Amino acid sequence: MLICLVLIGFFFENQYEDAIGQEHLRLTKALTGLLSTRMCHVPEQQWPVEIEQLAGEYAYTIALTDMDSLPAAKQLALVSDGVVVSVESGFIKDAVRVYYPNPCGRGVIRYIPNVDFNSFYNVLIGVTLGFVLISFALAVLMLAWPIIKHINNMVSASLAIADGRFDAKADEDAPAPLDELARAINFVANQISQLIQEQEVMISAASHELNTPVMRLNFALELADRIDDPEALKAHVRSMKLDIEQLEQLVVEMLAYSKFSFYSAKVYPEPLHLLPVIEQAQEQASRYSDKFVIEMACDAGLVVLAEEKSLLKILSNLLTNAHKYAKGYARITATALADCTCITVDDDGPGIPESERQAVLQPFYRIENSRSRDTGGVGLGLAIVNKVMALHGGRLEIGSNEFGGASIQLYFPLQPVQGAARMATLAQ
Repeated sequence: MLICLVLIGFFFENQYEDAIGQEHLRLTKALTGLLSTRMCHVPEQQWPVEIEQLAGEYAYTIALTDMDSLPAAKQLALVSDGVVVSVESGFIKDAVRVYYPNPCGRGVIRYIPNVDFNSFYNVLIGVTLGFVLISFALAVLMLAWPIIKHINNMVSASLAIADGRFDAKADEDAPAPLDELARAINFVANQISQLIQEQEVMISAASHELNTPVMRLNFALELADRIDDPEALKAHVRSMKLDIEQLEQLVVEMLAYSKFSFYSAKVYPEPLHLLPVIEQAQEQASRYSDKFVIEMACDAGLVVLAEEKSLLKILSNLLTNAHKYAKGYARITATALADCTCITVDDDGPGIPESERQAVLQPFYRIENSRSRDTGGVGLGLAIVNKVMALHGGRLEIGSNEFGGASIQLYFPLQPVQGAARMATLAQ
């Protein structure tokens, strides 16, 4: 729009200058006729007097100047056309010069108007232009005001979030791309709020989980001094070792969960042959008992898009859980679907009640009948698996199987998930 205004102004300015030039040309032609009548009948020495008298009677400053005082282009135009008109329009006053060859001899006669006959029109044009510019500015402000309002809303929401008020929300009903920015701000606020809540839960639960085995160890140490029977002392020491192993497991699982919980946590998926990873996870889980049977069903050429270290971690967690709760059998199956790769871990244990399948994904949650020290774990296994799947852009589902036990399905996407898609996955 500004370019159009400039082009229109340039066009009308040229038209205006041509009209002004023609008007002054018409007036000065008559003056030149009068001047030639007077000057040509008197000696050259009296020309200044005649010019001064004529200038006093008309609204022009008239002067006799040399041809050399003009630019070369104007000299050529003066010779070819017999007149040169120069108009430079200004905001308030125009600069007009009219040049004629001296009809009575040497030199050039120059006319400069003493009064700007068109100042009113210049002021009118200036006022009109000012009105147009003000109208344009108001129109731009009216169009930009909703955007400014949304930006101010986002600034306020961002400052509130920075101040710890994570319930503050940016208005997502904004024009693109501000709506994406608002969603990103709200997503970050939700993530920070969730992380803080998780850290509070972690601290509270960790203090309780750590306190229990520490108290048992402290009590066991005091009791060990009173045990004289060597066999009873050995059994007592074995019990203490179980507490130490529980502490070690708790620390390892807490570090793993914290690592995958941070918003800055990342995984670097790459195409992996799945069978070697499953075999390695099976080998790690088989160390707990030779009687625990793990059956595998996976094509040798099946490929999954995942980070190898993280994939091994979650498969080991699932098989370890199966070993703790199952009667003695687990099965791991991998299949290629149309849009993802599915890994399923089944066991013949008591299963997970449908009412608790979401709760077990929270840190330190354990089903009531699994709270014994021998099988209960620390309640972080499935929580870690859920976090890792979210980082991969995949999902975890919990069901049941034909054995009556738990069935854990892991769905890995075939393509890397980034940007807004990953935000949506993590927000679920």
